[in-house]
Amino acid sequence: MPTQPATSRADALRDGLVAAARELFSGRGLTVTQAQVAARAGTGVASLYRRFGTKDDLILGAYRDALALGPETAHQAAEKESAWSGLVHFVTASADVLAGDRGLRELVLGGFGAPLGWSRGSGPTELARVLRDTDALVVARLEPVVRRAQADGDLRPDVGVTDVQLVTAMVQAGATLGGPTVPGLHRRAAGLVLDGLRGRRDGPTPLPVPAMTVQELREVTARAAHP
Repeated sequence: MPTQPATSRADALRDGLVAAARELFSGRGLTVTQAQVAARAGTGVASLYRRFGTKDDLILGAYRDALALGPETAHQAAEKESAWSGLVHFVTASADVLAGDRGLRELVLGGFGAPLGWSRGSGPTELARVLRDTDALVVARLEPVVRRAQADGDLRPDVGVTDVQLVTAMVQAGATLGGPTVPGLHRRAAGLVLDGLRGRRDGPTPLPVPAMTVQELREVTARAAHP
């Protein structure tokens, strides 16, 4: 029986580590350790370190494709016939992606800090550079959308393109608050925030998700007190 080439085995192991990292980061966040990732992949920590020298390298391996969704979503926004509908698409689509992945949410929102903090004792990493480049590309693609929406009268004239990142952070607070108890709460937050950005409207836009009940709020509070 032919044996699998060494390069194929190495690629398969790397792919397994990336898949394990995605799964664990998505559900538990970026505090997951390399040892936990290696165990989930069925290998040892030494094998992980041979392929990912730092935790930042591992995070980038897990999320490189997901980070590319930001510029792609901004491109989709720019292609919309209405600039306002493009902004709504960017905010809501980004919110859904981030809300479904705790690790990605921590990475994108935490990426505005320096140092990132996940790779201790190291200087600037490729992960930091990718985050900066990604953010710059998103801003470049959204800026004309913002200006066009303002020219159409659909967006408040005092809104800057960097406010889109602010809105993203605000909406994701809803995802963190709702968690598994109210998983769609970020969509309600997006609706509330977007209505506040409107330059004109005939009336309040219907919100896609109802407000939390008092019981749900109690459950959310209890979860925060006993994670």
